Amino acid sequence: MPKYKPEIDILKATAIIAVVLIHVSAAYMAHGYDLINLTVNQAARFAVPVFVALSSFGLAGKYLATKLELKDFFVRRALRLLPWFFFWEVIIFVTVTYVLRQSWILYDGLPLWKIFILGKADYHLYFVPMIFVLYLFFPILLQFIKRFPKLTLLAAFLFQIYWYWQITTQTELLSNRNNVWTDQMQYLNPLTWIFYFVFGMFLARAKSYKLQAISLVALLVGLVWTVASSGYLMSSGFEITVATRFTRFPVLLYSIGVILSGLLVLPSLPLTRLPTFLTRLGKLSLLVYLCHTLVLRAVPLTFPEPIVFILVLAGSYLIAEVCSHISFKRPPLVKLLAKN
Repeated sequence: MPKYKPEIDILKATAIIAVVLIHVSAAYMAHGYDLINLTVNQAARFAVPVFVALSSFGLAGKYLATKLELKDFFVRRALRLLPWFFFWEVIIFVTVTYVLRQSWILYDGLPLWKIFILGKADYHLYFVPMIFVLYLFFPILLQFIKRFPKLTLLAAFLFQIYWYWQITTQTELLSNRNNVWTDQMQYLNPLTWIFYFVFGMFLARAKSYKLQAISLVALLVGLVWTVASSGYLMSSGFEITVATRFTRFPVLLYSIGVILSGLLVLPSLPLTRLPTFLTRLGKLSLLVYLCHTLVLRAVPLTFPEPIVFILVLAGSYLIAEVCSHISFKRPPLVKLLAKN
């Protein structure tokens, strides 16, 4: 059995808290821009990159040491992600469409297959189809990481720089400057996150801790740059989704710093006595992620923002805790497929 790594649960818990902070602060910024909300929103932008890196870090840590059976790998990934994904998509779709009557905001006119396959039922559900596509490429990337680790990482990084530049030219540098490529189009595309995925695999293989020295520098410089660049874009008249998006160079640097600090610095700290809530939140992070936007819609924004954040996080955690005691039983065919 793989050795328990408490830093993974800490990172997952921190990342899901950051996701909730992003969406709560964005809900308030929709009614008016302010510096505090912008700072909170941008300081939390490491969340999805961390989740992507952790996804590949855990898989690479396992399959660098054991043989990867393709059939077993893909069945396990599907069973891990898809049942709860579709479960919450249906609940969100019914609530948004028939209770809140807000379908026009998210997916009005889209065919049902796009809504449910591409995660269009809500603005955060892009993560599951995106990460699942990256899982499809994992066996190939694993071979490159085994044979050419540094070259593979460099290639992924250079591609990410090129891709972000393409996004920047389509959102910030055109004359209309208004979301030619929407944030949802960017986030659903696995290429937007490919470097973080390869980075997680690389760190699972790396034996050296030389990168510790630059991790905190990248984190601090990236954080200041991320907040400052977003404030500049907002003050220059850009739409909020353009000014605050994940696909910006400062967010890339900041996220690299957080990932390095979490995976290389945290293990050197005494983490034997973590709060139970924090470790449990890390283990339930996927379920909290899937349901939290529905909880956010149920909490009145007339409450002070810290109260809304606490209510959304606590409510989502309780729902996730209940869901964790429900298991989707595997039919005989799936059990057969999952066998080695």
